[in-house]
Amino acid sequence: STLSTFNSFERQINKMVNHFVDYTLTQNELILAGGIFSGIFIAVGFIGVFGFPDDIKKRAWIISLFNSFVTMIAGAVYLMNKLPQYPEFLRFEPKDGFHTKLDNFCVLASLWFFIACFFDLFFGYIFYRKQLQILTAYVHHIVFMWMMITGTTG
Repeated sequence: STLSTFNSFERQINKMVNHFVDYTLTQNELILAGGIFSGIFIAVGFIGVFGFPDDIKKRAWIISLFNSFVTMIAGAVYLMNKLPQYPEFLRFEPKDGFHTKLDNFCVLASLWFFIACFFDLFFGYIFYRKQLQILTAYVHHIVFMWMMITGTTG
């Protein structure tokens, strides 16, 4: 019984680790993730709009702040899972497609960041347009959205 529980736990750990190694997401799973991520950013955007009705700067920063917090944690988790696999990580030695291979985690992180940029522009255009500058908002966000698309689709 204990061995069976241990084997079951080990299989679950291996499934989780595989998300940092393999790309197995289906189109439906990506659409679902995009919908969930969009819902999260819509909620965060409206929290900013209604939570800071008189402070336009806080309203303008809430999506970026939330996105930065989540991506910082995601980056730390990603590195904790990747670094043990590649001790020469910082040397940029092309081994086993480490810097070029897709995996579930990096695709979902790219989708998350794309959606964050989109909703930051969307809410900004509607609720705090004066805070958006040509270079620091429109060009910056659109370039990052393009990078997320080309980084995952080639």
